[in-house]
Amino acid sequence: MNKNDWNIFDNWTYEYKLNISDLNWEIFDKMISALSSVYNKKISELNSVQVKWDSRLKEFGGDPSSFNWNKFRPLRLSREEDWSDWLIYLISESKTGYFSKSLFHHINTSIDDYSNPVLSEREVSSSGYRADIIIGWKNSYYTHVEVKIGDENLDKTYGTAETMRKHYNVPGDKWCDYILLLEIQVDDWLSISDKKRYKINYITWDDVALSLRKSILYSKEPVTWQVWAYSFLGAIEQRLLHLKKHFKQSEIIHINKKLQLLQEGLKNG
Repeated sequence: MNKNDWNIFDNWTYEYKLNISDLNWEIFDKMISALSSVYNKKISELNSVQVKWDSRLKEFGGDPSSFNWNKFRPLRLSREEDWSDWLIYLISESKTGYFSKSLFHHINTSIDDYSNPVLSEREVSSSGYRADIIIGWKNSYYTHVEVKIGDENLDKTYGTAETMRKHYNVPGDKWCDYILLLEIQVDDWLSISDKKRYKINYITWDDVALSLRKSILYSKEPVTWQVWAYSFLGAIEQRLLHLKKHFKQSEIIHINKKLQLLQEGLKNG
C-alpha cells in the first residue's frame, strides 16, 4: 500500500487569490463546498466497493469493518507482542502460503515454499537482542520480522538482524530482514535506513491488511485459518489503521485509504 495519498485533492477546481482588502467568509464557504463534493464522491465509491466485500464475505457476516473490534476480547490486542503472536500464527499455520507470498515477495521463492514453514519462533534471545519473529521456510531461506505498532526505538532493529543471522548461522543470501511499521513510522525509518549499508526491508500494517483480504478471498485456506485471519484483519483495520464503516466529512484521508484497500484487495495476485 502507498503512504497517505494526497491525490484525492487533484480534482479540486477551487482557486482563490487572496486580497487583504476584501477578506470575508466566502473563501471558507467555497472550501467547504469543494470538500463536500470530494467527500460525497469518495463515499459513493466506497459504498459501492463495500457492497462487493459484504457479498464476498457473507459467510463471515460481511466486511470486517461492520463490527466493533474495540471490544474484541477472545485474544489480547494491548501490546506489541500480542500482534506478533497473531501474525506468526497465521504465517506458520498457512496451508497454501498465499498470505506470506503476498506479504514478503522473496526472490526465487514459490508460493509452496511459504506453506507450513519448518520453523517459526517468537521472542528469540541472543547476545542481548531479542527478535520478534523468525521463520524458516521449506527452501532453507529465513525471514526475520520486527513488529512495531508505535515503538520509537527503530534503530535497534539493525543490531537484532545481524545478531540473529549469526545465531542461526544462515548465509546472507538466504536471510532476509523485515520491519513491520505503522504508516506514520515510515519516514522515521527511512531517515535511519538511509544511513545504513545493511538492508532491512520495511512493510506496513496496510500491507498486512491487504494481504489478509486477498488471502481470505483467494487462498482456499481451511475455514479455521480464514476465521482467525478475518478477526485479525478487522482488528488491524480498526485499531491500527483507524478505518471503520462510517466516516465524517473531515476524515477524507481515511476514506480514501479504505477505498484503495478494498479496491486492491479484490485483485488476485
